[in-house]
Amino acid sequence: MQAESKYYLGRLAQDSGDFQSAMVHFEKAHIIADSPLLQFSRGQMLLHQSKSPEDMDVAKHCFKKVLQEVPENCENLRVLAHIYSETGRKEKAAELLKKAVASKPDNYDANLELAQLLETSDYQAAVKGYEKVVALIGNDAKVPKEIWNNMGVLHHQFKRFPEAEQYYRKALVGEVPQDEYEERLYGTSDVKAADGKRMRWNIENVLQTHSNVLYSPDNITVTYNLARLYEEDLNWEVATQLYKGILAEHPNYVDCCMRLGMMCKSKGEILKASEWYRDAMTSTARRCEAWTCVGNLHLEKAEWSQAQKKYEEVLKNTRTDPYVSLQFANIFLSSAKLYPEKKAKYLGVAQDYCFSVLRRDPTNIYAANGLAIVFTELGHFDDAKEFFMQVREATSSIPDIWINIANLNLIQKQYENAIRLYKTCLRDFYNNSDPNVLLYLAKAYFEDGQFEECKRTIQKAIRIHPWNLDLWFNLALTLKENALRLSDKDATVAKTEQAILHYKAAIPIYGHLLEVTAPSDSARPVRRNFSTSKCGQHSTLCVGNLDVSSANLKILIEKEQQRSIELEEKRAKAERIVQEKRAKAERIVQERMRKKEEELRQQERESSKYEAEAQNLIQLALSSRGKSVQGTAIDDTPRKRTKKKKSGEE
Repeated sequence: MQAESKYYLGRLAQDSGDFQSAMVHFEKAHIIADSPLLQFSRGQMLLHQSKSPEDMDVAKHCFKKVLQEVPENCENLRVLAHIYSETGRKEKAAELLKKAVASKPDNYDANLELAQLLETSDYQAAVKGYEKVVALIGNDAKVPKEIWNNMGVLHHQFKRFPEAEQYYRKALVGEVPQDEYEERLYGTSDVKAADGKRMRWNIENVLQTHSNVLYSPDNITVTYNLARLYEEDLNWEVATQLYKGILAEHPNYVDCCMRLGMMCKSKGEILKASEWYRDAMTSTARRCEAWTCVGNLHLEKAEWSQAQKKYEEVLKNTRTDPYVSLQFANIFLSSAKLYPEKKAKYLGVAQDYCFSVLRRDPTNIYAANGLAIVFTELGHFDDAKEFFMQVREATSSIPDIWINIANLNLIQKQYENAIRLYKTCLRDFYNNSDPNVLLYLAKAYFEDGQFEECKRTIQKAIRIHPWNLDLWFNLALTLKENALRLSDKDATVAKTEQAILHYKAAIPIYGHLLEVTAPSDSARPVRRNFSTSKCGQHSTLCVGNLDVSSANLKILIEKEQQRSIELEEKRAKAERIVQEKRAKAERIVQERMRKKEEELRQQERESSKYEAEAQNLIQLALSSRGKSVQGTAIDDTPRKRTKKKKSGEE
């Protein structure tokens, strides 16, 4: 009774918020007698007051005692799962929450916590968990927007954009009447497709008429996620409107500045990208990242010194930033390609930067990946491959690893493997739409002599990034090389005509690239991997080859015509010979038939002669017999024969 009294005193103190007194009462009750309820309440207080891992362990011990006594108690399983989750034991936490859900399938909190826990480990199970939570609520209009948002994020992460958009828009609607719900989603409550299904959300209409919904403080995170979705789905116009709308209402939401900078960079609008990154520097939390992005802009333009200065701004805040260290490694890697005479030196510096990051963090897979690239450039292919494979075993979710392994296969002329890896990377990480990886794939096709596949791949990349001059240069180069291949010693009229078409397509591309001046304001597409002189050389070569191919085409056509005439003459001669042989054969047959008929007629004449002679002989014989009969008929009276009777006859 005394222990029970102390327990209830502790519960009263706990309910009133006096946690210190509650803990005192629970400890006194614990000394007198123990029970699952007491251990659960005591564990709650220890968990609430925990300031160290040791306190967490004591609290966990209390809940484990309850688990031994009441193994299916849902609340105890939930709390114990929370402790395991906080200490990094996610699998154990998930196991306990699954038991909690099994013990009480309709428990809203247990189902929700399990879905949240599974977000990072089991996408399908997490989605099903959230769907069950929604089903438990029973009314879509009453589902918290956080749940809709989380479901949208799950689908978003796995590139299921239509489903993600559906859940984001539900999160934005909120608790409103059904008619207004439909109107906010579709702009009207009557818009339906022919089959009765709702049409795709009219985001443009929402941008115009429901900005108060999109940019309210409660919805700002969902709107940002929706903008990210449109950005990744290459609907940059709508994404830009959403980002700018967020900034207009919430100027400190500098993540939007970073995303706008990223999109401008992808479109080749380098100056605008730099301006957006600098706007993001107003936030201390984003300053280092913004400086890094500006440095990356210079790095992509091969402006090594400018890039280095921007990265040094980052090092002022953190001397051991691993990303910046690896970007310095990238600078020296690129410099090694540009200055062959200093290749060994620059590769050594790049290697040192990678090793410095690995010394601080041996698990940094990006540093290991960079080191493998250095080994590749040094020609140590076996070491490079070993590093790449180790990195891929550690994580297969980083596309750069797949790309670098493919690059290594390409260097070793293992074209089939390289093509397969590039395709896998495009499909699994970039929705088949990254221009750089498409360019790598095109190069693999080019090296393997598959020029038509190479051309189609570059054309696909150009449709995505038409402002990228590197892609246009490579397309013209592919057209030229394919034309050269078609113009070899075995060229035919059809091949030469195709080669001429390729030259005619390549020449204006080179002409356009020659007309484009260097982007002084950095707002135009960046030229990195080709020069004006190189364009001029290729253009001149194409013009010369076009003239040669045109002349060769005339010769080939004349030869083809002459060959056609000769073939026609041969055909006519052969036909005459055949006809003559056929006529001769017919004459022979007719002569044989005539002779046969003559023989048959001769046989018929002889047969008729024999028949006539036989008839005459018969007549003669009959005549001779008639005379003999008349000479013997003297007495016509019949005579009787008389015979002697034998004995016994009458």
